Amino acid sequence: MLKDAVSDAALQQAVAVRTAIAQGTKILGPSLGGALVTLFGALAPFYVDAASFGIAAGLTLLLHAGGGSAQEAAHPANGEPFLRAAAAGLRKIAKSPPLRRLAGLYAAILLGVNLVDSQFIVLLRGQAHAAAILGLSMTASGAGMAAAAAFFLRRRHEGGGYATPFGVIAMGADVTAEALLVAARTPGFVPGAAIVLGAGAALAFIPLQAALQRKVPSEWTGRVIGSVRSLGGLAVVGGPLLGGALSEGLGAVREFLLAGGLLLALGALALVLRYGREGEVPRAEGFQ
Repeated sequence: MLKDAVSDAALQQAVAVRTAIAQGTKILGPSLGGALVTLFGALAPFYVDAASFGIAAGLTLLLHAGGGSAQEAAHPANGEPFLRAAAAGLRKIAKSPPLRRLAGLYAAILLGVNLVDSQFIVLLRGQAHAAAILGLSMTASGAGMAAAAAFFLRRRHEGGGYATPFGVIAMGADVTAEALLVAARTPGFVPGAAIVLGAGAALAFIPLQAALQRKVPSEWTGRVIGSVRSLGGLAVVGGPLLGGALSEGLGAVREFLLAGGLLLALGALALVLRYGREGEVPRAEGFQ
């Protein structure tokens, strides 16, 4: 519903706000949970968490009641079976070269990130203070992502054409650096490197998600964006499985070096081919 709530010119800023809020909750959530356990016992965070889902559900009902595009509401897609709607969204993506590029890049980046995300604890296994380093790295990554999101809040024009490739390159360089730091027995520097990883992720995903939202007509937003997220979901599921297999066969350090190299190559390819540019998606390309 983001596209219906803000103008196309403000979409990148809106995605940046959403990202900053999400990362802020990841930074503050563990601290709040620890405080609740200390003050009220181990069950308190679970009650608060359950209540928060109830509040979110109520707010979602209000959104459906008061928001939404008139075009989308009037479209035959309302009440359409899920699989048919997903297939329709994929067909629209297939007919639009700019959307094919953006959706393919989105799924490829997610796959590269998820190759290493679930294997981070394996990389740190056997290192001194591994649990503390993991916690600090997660916080540092969230802080880097929130800081980069704040950068986009100051940009009122689209201008994300080079941010996505450079963000992917930054992530690839960081994943490679983390592997080298662990191999050199200096894991204490990993949280500092994780700041770059978070910032690179924000640089990569914020303009990419804004481009996808901006270039899809309102009446097709739900199905097309849903299909793109489904492709990303396959990467989120397949990435950890493939990453685990690679880590088992090559070792965690080599697996991180491989994933870092793949992200660097993907970022360089996106930069050369200018995949970060949104292009135009006229209605003649399947949106009539």
